[in-house]
Amino acid sequence: MNINTIVTQMTILLLIMIVGFVGAKKNIFNDEVNVYASNILLKIGIPGLIISSVKNGSPFTGNELFNVLIIFSIFVIFTGIVSKIIVEVLHIQENKALWQFMLLFTNAGFMGLPAIQAILGNQAMLYGALFLLPLNCLMYGY
Repeated sequence: MNINTIVTQMTILLLIMIVGFVGAKKNIFNDEVNVYASNILLKIGIPGLIISSVKNGSPFTGNELFNVLIIFSIFVIFTGIVSKIIVEVLHIQENKALWQFMLLFTNAGFMGLPAIQAILGNQAMLYGALFLLPLNCLMYGY
């Protein structure tokens, strides 16, 4: 892993965020544009990124991928329990469910997956997608 690659990719992501911030402040990106951009990202961009990460074939067997998915699922359950404990230890009374939700679920899909692929490559991207699978299933079911 080359530090120049990391700095370059983080700079690109930062510039994209700055463009979005400035566009929102100048009212270039209104609510309608945001809905379309989010739909494109969620329904085309991220699935395409995940599919492209395995385009040359996965170096893992189906059994290995299933085992990784099980481990990540156990991690999600563990994190859910820890989020409940943290909320109780901090004596949070107002918006308990919101705090538990924020502690359990990440927002790694938008920026995390592209960063993982850019910095660590396609193999790590597959792990990132597998990590997000149980989180997304639980989040949309929650």
